[in-house]
Amino acid sequence: MAVYKFKTKPDPYQRDALIRAIKLKRFGVFFQQRVGKTKTAIDFIGALHVGKGFTRFIVSCPAGAEGVWSEQLKEHLGYSYSFVSLPQTDKARAKFADTKPDHLTILCVSHDTLYTALKHLQKWNPQAVIFDEIHAMKDPTTKRSRAAYKLVKDLDYVLGLTGTPIPKRPLDVFGIWKVLRPEVFGTSITKFRDQYCIMGGFMGKEVIGYKNTSELSRKISEYSIRVLRKDVMEEPKVEYVVVPVDLEPSARELYNDLKKTFIAELNEHERVTADVAGVRIMRLQQLCGGFLPADSSDPDEKKLVQVSSAKKTLALNLIQNIIEQDEKVVVFFRFVAELELMANELAKKGIPALMLYGKTPKKSRDAIINSFQNDSYYKVILVQEHVGSMGISLDAAHINIYYSMTYSLLDFQQSRDRVMGRGQTKDVTNYLLAIRDSVDYKIVQTLKNDEDLSTSISDKWRWLMD
Repeated sequence: MAVYKFKTKPDPYQRDALIRAIKLKRFGVFFQQRVGKTKTAIDFIGALHVGKGFTRFIVSCPAGAEGVWSEQLKEHLGYSYSFVSLPQTDKARAKFADTKPDHLTILCVSHDTLYTALKHLQKWNPQAVIFDEIHAMKDPTTKRSRAAYKLVKDLDYVLGLTGTPIPKRPLDVFGIWKVLRPEVFGTSITKFRDQYCIMGGFMGKEVIGYKNTSELSRKISEYSIRVLRKDVMEEPKVEYVVVPVDLEPSARELYNDLKKTFIAELNEHERVTADVAGVRIMRLQQLCGGFLPADSSDPDEKKLVQVSSAKKTLALNLIQNIIEQDEKVVVFFRFVAELELMANELAKKGIPALMLYGKTPKKSRDAIINSFQNDSYYKVILVQEHVGSMGISLDAAHINIYYSMTYSLLDFQQSRDRVMGRGQTKDVTNYLLAIRDSVDYKIVQTLKNDEDLSTSISDKWRWLMD
């Protein structure tokens, strides 16, 4: 049997992960950012190609991460290969599915493409599948998760990559492992809850705690390896700077009136749902960012009214100060309107800025990331937090600015770590812009304390508004 030859030397923990992954066949590589999980996955591909003659691999990754994989393959895979994308049309996909390459072919698809192209992917008959950022499958009810499960249901070799194997709560483990190795926890979420969750709350149907967590951890560790940055390398120092912003008197009055209205409205209901509370909190966040929908009943929120310029002005000054020091900066936003407003303001000042958000065509994302990483002309990239939270590297910068944030700890941690790639040699600074005495401050405080609001927003809304 031919012996796999490493193009780049693995660290001992990477070699250990590879050996276990090949032996156990369906395995989780749970390395933190910068530790080298993508290299390990590439060696997994190469070893199966050389050792077993496999030629058909699928890499499922977040949209925008295709370029990262392309570059990493060039760096770490020392064998001839083709790196291809799935055609866009159904007819072209059907034609592709009929091909059976006799050389190493790595097909890269986004997670959301799994559902729309499932029948073609199944027909192509991959011999191994790698899920990059497999925590995206944490909810087993989503189309992407169901498609992922069906794609690999009868497959021997599956590799799951993530730095957050328990994204928000132990319950999220079920969806990940249903895809990766369903026999570990079974395929019934009801049985999983019975074994590991303490139920209570409204009609006894809410998860209020967890049990048997030692057993949960033991089962996970049997088929995975967890490596933290601090265990294998010297980490850059990470600093958090909360930058307080004062609303103009008129905007403060509007904020207080809106908060009183929402509290009164919510107090009328015996139970506050997460959706209702979340929408009200989102409105207060939007006001902190400087705008509100002209018509609160407009579901598309296309008509906006600017109600404050306080945060915008401070952010512009901060960005200018950073680029004047010949540094690059990543600016994160929760809302598209804020991002587009900032892009317009920077353009007025003659500052070129790249944008990466929901409206960015998927085919353009790799080029945008490459420009930021390698072109000295671009010092600023504006990123919608959930779009730029997974699978990409922005480590040409070592400074993040959070104009606004979601209340998801996972989104915060993942977006923060985009500048923490293996090429990062500088200390990292995170500027968190927060309107004083507002929901902004409460969210920043909670996330800094490593707490997650996203799964308990219905219980925390009072605290967020107080």
